[in-house]
Amino acid sequence: MDDDPLTRRTEWRGDRDDPYGERRDPYGERGDPYLDAPESDRARLSAGRGADDYVPPRGTPALTMVAVVILAAVALGIGIAFGTGLLTPPWVAAEPSLTPGASPTPVASPSPSPGSPTPAPTPATPGGLAPDSLVQVTVDRLTLRSDPGLAGQAMWVLPAGMPGFVISGPVQTDGYDWYQLSGLGLPYGSGCVTPEPGGVLECPAWLGWLAAGDPDGTAWLAPAEAPPCPEEPVSVVSLSELQYTLRLVCFGADALTFVAWWPDEPVAGAVGGCPAADSDVAWLACQETNPNGLAADPSESAGRLMVSVDPAAGPAMPERGQWIELTGHFDDPAAQGCAEVAELRDSDPAAEVFTCRLQFVVTAVSPATAP
Repeated sequence: MDDDPLTRRTEWRGDRDDPYGERRDPYGERGDPYLDAPESDRARLSAGRGADDYVPPRGTPALTMVAVVILAAVALGIGIAFGTGLLTPPWVAAEPSLTPGASPTPVASPSPSPGSPTPAPTPATPGGLAPDSLVQVTVDRLTLRSDPGLAGQAMWVLPAGMPGFVISGPVQTDGYDWYQLSGLGLPYGSGCVTPEPGGVLECPAWLGWLAAGDPDGTAWLAPAEAPPCPEEPVSVVSLSELQYTLRLVCFGADALTFVAWWPDEPVAGAVGGCPAADSDVAWLACQETNPNGLAADPSESAGRLMVSVDPAAGPAMPERGQWIELTGHFDDPAAQGCAEVAELRDSDPAAEVFTCRLQFVVTAVSPATAP
């Protein structure tokens, strides 16, 4: 197992005794629904409740005429919103087909349902969502797209309250401010199954583009408070059981020191290797072939927390089968160079950089006693 959050697609459950017994990966070896388009080209329409008949109020002909004009304007506005795909009614679940030859990159677009949206804690102003900040969805059924803009492939819809991590943006197109976001991710020993394209995504592991709000000023994304961070001193267990995006939120590039078991057997590499194996940042970008997995104790196999070592500057890992003390950090500066591997993987540069930033880079290591 590697520590690439883009590979973690298993049934969402908290079973720590056998976290891999029912593993399901419909996305292939790298398992990357962020960078691979949903495999669906059909649309689903579920039966919905019919609208109640409208009975005009009693009154003078003039008042009746005013009421009819107002209702017609409202209906026209709703029709335009649904027609653009910004709002997804709860009784419609669309599975958009892929454009032939397109290589979509996850994107999110607005898709709140009719009715009263969940109030935003703090309205998001245009361009006001800073990179590396946490936000939450404030309306129900906000559409997640592969690219910024209404032409971006619609993947799933997000429920109100879903938190996200801002990777980049805003990109202004089609009259909206679009941001690239990631879900908070999955901790070690857990997973989730994504729904059919167009379905409501409850899983916290996702990456795509979302519209920040309606042009009238209604916020669809708003700043959110960070969940609790692990108490210090950190351990290999507390780091591995943290939702992966919170590594950047809680620690940034701060130096961390902890003790872990260095297993006898390395982590097996993925069949087929890494497309970026010849890149200068392969040691950081090729997590699918990284053998350096740590364990909490000798009873565990490797893989609880993956660590990376820069062959040009990092320390030599000691002999296996012993306790070791490691010092290192997340968000290594070399992560910015991971954008260059996007072409090799046919993926999104920002997503590659984001994944590399999440890796723990070892700067010092030595034998240690059991904690």
